[in-house]
Amino acid sequence: MRKALASPLAMKATTPLMTAIFLTLIAISIALTSAPAFSQTTGASTSALAGTSLDTIVVTSSRIEEAFRDVTTNMTVIDERAIAMSGATNLFDLMKGMGFAVSTNLGGNGQIQMRGFTTEEHGNDLDSDILLLMDGRRILTGNLAMVGMANIERVEIIRGPASAQYGTSSLGGVINLVTRKNPSTPFSTSLEIGGGTFDAVKAAFKLGAVINSFDLSLGAGYNKRDDYSTAEGRLFENSYYKNYGVNLNLGYSFADTQRIALVLNYFEVIDAGMPGYNGITSPGENHVGRTNYLVGLDYDGATSDGTLSWLARIAYGQDNRDYWYVNDQYNTDSFYGYKSQTAQGQLTWKHSFLTLTGGLDYLNYDMDSWGGAMATDASEYTNFGLYLIAKTNLLDNRLIFSAAGRFDSFESKASDGGVAVSQRERHFAPSVGVAFLPFEWLKLRANYANAFVMPSPNELGLETRDTYGIYRGNSNLRPAVSNTFEFGFDVSNQFASASATYFSNKTKGYIGTAYGFDVLAKLPVYTYQNFDIAYRSGIELSLSADLAGMAGQNFERRPYVNFTHMFKYTGITEPGTAYQPIPGIAENVFGAGVIFSQTDAGIIANVNINKITGFDPTVNPNNTDTTVVTLSVEKRLFRLRGDAGEFYAKLLVDNFTDEEVQYSRGYPIPGRNIYLGLGYRY
Repeated sequence: MRKALASPLAMKATTPLMTAIFLTLIAISIALTSAPAFSQTTGASTSALAGTSLDTIVVTSSRIEEAFRDVTTNMTVIDERAIAMSGATNLFDLMKGMGFAVSTNLGGNGQIQMRGFTTEEHGNDLDSDILLLMDGRRILTGNLAMVGMANIERVEIIRGPASAQYGTSSLGGVINLVTRKNPSTPFSTSLEIGGGTFDAVKAAFKLGAVINSFDLSLGAGYNKRDDYSTAEGRLFENSYYKNYGVNLNLGYSFADTQRIALVLNYFEVIDAGMPGYNGITSPGENHVGRTNYLVGLDYDGATSDGTLSWLARIAYGQDNRDYWYVNDQYNTDSFYGYKSQTAQGQLTWKHSFLTLTGGLDYLNYDMDSWGGAMATDASEYTNFGLYLIAKTNLLDNRLIFSAAGRFDSFESKASDGGVAVSQRERHFAPSVGVAFLPFEWLKLRANYANAFVMPSPNELGLETRDTYGIYRGNSNLRPAVSNTFEFGFDVSNQFASASATYFSNKTKGYIGTAYGFDVLAKLPVYTYQNFDIAYRSGIELSLSADLAGMAGQNFERRPYVNFTHMFKYTGITEPGTAYQPIPGIAENVFGAGVIFSQTDAGIIANVNINKITGFDPTVNPNNTDTTVVTLSVEKRLFRLRGDAGEFYAKLLVDNFTDEEVQYSRGYPIPGRNIYLGLGYRY
């Protein structure tokens, strides 16, 4: 549920601090890259932990493969090594250790915040301000805990709006999970099995194979955990979960440059407890089952010289939630489901200095619910989008200009008890950017982007309710429209990387909820409405350096820091009213740690601290400051003869310092918990 503005509170942007931090990081970065031995980018690590090389190939920003050096926005890449070190089984578990603000009230829910915008953990992607994708496709959900990590090669994150590329629901950014596909080796596989505290069990399997013109990439995982205890030793009842996921990409290549593929992504929460506030409201009773899947057919092709390339995709998906309530407060079971049909067509033309990419997106959602679910009985959402992305490289590829524009046409319908509301809207979203590389290791960039969020059928629809309140739709809602300016730099070499970005966002018509109370029903009432205007600004910083590599040693010792500070997050509900803070926003998000690895010894270790601060208790009663320390160690045990693979052991310790931490007030995370696993890979 999108949040309303809170009561007035004075908030000021600290421009001198921003400038000082920004200039300091520039000075540090230039110092790190001034030595001649550091002039090459080859071999730099690619990770949210270890920085991103300018030569890294990414696909999210322009919807085609391009070098990170050509991207004009702030972008973060989490590579396969960082994913493996995290031990994450879903996207929420991964992001909570990567320097991002996250929150959860359990029950299979997980939410992330970027630039003062959030995903909607209780709804689908239409209700979110940050868009979740898998291989460029919408995956129907705004809940990070419902996105499995089976077969994921890397995660690419655009920090900031991307409506010009992907349409609605990307005010704050885009998170795109890139899966393994079309393996480069004839055969590879891995299997890991382990267990840990609170009777946790994990199993993960991966397989890659190429047989003649056919290729297969497969990943599967199973995870369970019983009710856990907090750091204070209190059993948090009904906090268990059991889930599994499968990701498949089965392809057939022909004519050298053509490939057809069957894709499947399936993730199911078989059962998860829904603990009440502080575990008291509904101990051992309420629970939920969730399913999210997508099956599709892809066709990718190109001319022999690569001048033209194209793709065509069709897919069908579902996102379902079944709730079982047993307590006295709310004893009506409910169902909430989405069915999606999507199609994409795209054509790219490449010249020596110019690249043009254009395409069509089609999206149709059918939504249904019964019982007490927070949705109207029957709703439908249809979207046609046309986009064009242009990029030109001048001055020997040192000056890059990008421009994109997207036109979307929407129709949203909601009905309940024979009464229906509908809305049709159109929107054009442009973006322009520039990047300049005065040196091979330094990129200066600036970008402007328009973004928007269409009202979802839930927000337009009639009255619905659940155990937490009454939700009243508003058929007069208009799209929320934002404009964002950002500027920054990236530096990268063989041993070090740094990045800094300042952003400023102005959003008109932000969709939130106004609070009230129904005396007869004895429930709070949340009415959707457009707020007049909201401002968000801040700075994003990162720094990483392999100190051992700089000293010529044959191992890696890499400290890293990721930091986000919000200078401003205020708005007004209507003209003439006082500015108010936007609740739920963390003022500071700090992630730091050290990576140690030694290839010959087959060991890699990481100690990480994630700290979220700056929630004002007067306007954020459900958010608390948090500090979580994690430790991960992987050690090769032995190699089999004849290059037949290797066995390894893994140790993960979450909440290492055993802190009483609450991502959402009343929902403490587990106390110190340990996972031990054994694995084989070839």
